[in-house]
Amino acid sequence: MRKDQQNISDLDENMKICEPDENGLLWHNPAEKPFRLCGFYWHDQDQVFRRLPMSPKYPISENVEALCNHTAGGQIRFRSDSKRISLKVEILNIGRMDHMPDTGMSGFDLYIGKPGSERFYSVLRQSTHTGSYITEMMNVHDSVMRDFVLNFPLYNGVKSLKIGLEADAKTEEPVAFSVPRPVVIYGTSITQGGCASRPGMAFSNILSRKLNVEFLNQGYSGNGKCETEMAKILSEISDPALFIIDCDANCSDYKLFAKLLPRFIDTLRTKHPQMPILIISRISFGKEAHHCTIDVKPLFPSRALLKNAQIQIAEVERRRCAGDHNIHFLDGSTLLGRDYWECTVDGVHPTDLGFYRIAENLQSIVESLIGVQA
Repeated sequence: MRKDQQNISDLDENMKICEPDENGLLWHNPAEKPFRLCGFYWHDQDQVFRRLPMSPKYPISENVEALCNHTAGGQIRFRSDSKRISLKVEILNIGRMDHMPDTGMSGFDLYIGKPGSERFYSVLRQSTHTGSYITEMMNVHDSVMRDFVLNFPLYNGVKSLKIGLEADAKTEEPVAFSVPRPVVIYGTSITQGGCASRPGMAFSNILSRKLNVEFLNQGYSGNGKCETEMAKILSEISDPALFIIDCDANCSDYKLFAKLLPRFIDTLRTKHPQMPILIISRISFGKEAHHCTIDVKPLFPSRALLKNAQIQIAEVERRRCAGDHNIHFLDGSTLLGRDYWECTVDGVHPTDLGFYRIAENLQSIVESLIGVQA
């Protein structure tokens, strides 16, 4: 064939006519319309499922470099009348943890329903058996238009992903978010979603459903430590509706934390002088129930952790006295409730019950700070 007769589809894969597979499914790129890919702010730039840019302008640690490839908080939203939904997935790592289910670490889960009233439908259960697979997430008899949310794995990466829908199905853009700007939450393994049984039970995903708001999950297991470089990178996110700082549990050196927290906030304020900021101290840990009576507020088990709470309270009060009324503090020890010792896997990381309580107790304050009524 002469060059002037060459078919454009041979040069550009996006121009190829998609043909259904032997099962009658068409495979779609979730980054293309009408699908809405959420939780990956730099995806348009780098074309990867990653929570930080591929080439950050400021240095990050090796651990954060690895963890930012975990897809916690990632979502795909769309509407379709397809009776079947399948996924074609290639994950980054094949592994497991001894205190977190594979379904939460490496699986996807599917929710169906209008924003604010989505209900769980299914979860991918073969995630660590092999690095790539095809799995069916839904197969029903009636062809009606439905609203779908697919949540990405919390503690694994995704190299590639395709969504299989029936070839004759209609697919539409999802309902708009209640607020067009995202909520950014930066913090710890608990922020990232450890140890939820499936992705939809991470508290950022629960809040995303309840409020119909995009959350950019910037939880870094053991490594969200208020580094100034991370504040500079995250400040690149344009016009967040709210920035939540949840780093307390990762900052055991309270003297260093006392230096890093003000710098982190100063860096955010350079780019976002009016953005609401919510600082949350850490949740109560199980062993703390043995340091006090049931009728007394939990005592921090170490001087360092008590100091962290004092540091955060003092920093917020100082800034509010100086005129910054868009910064707030929340006592995280209240988030799990009075029987907090029943809400974790290992005394630290929440179960689904724990995550649900965190989301319930955060909901009203997040609503007020972003101006949404659920």
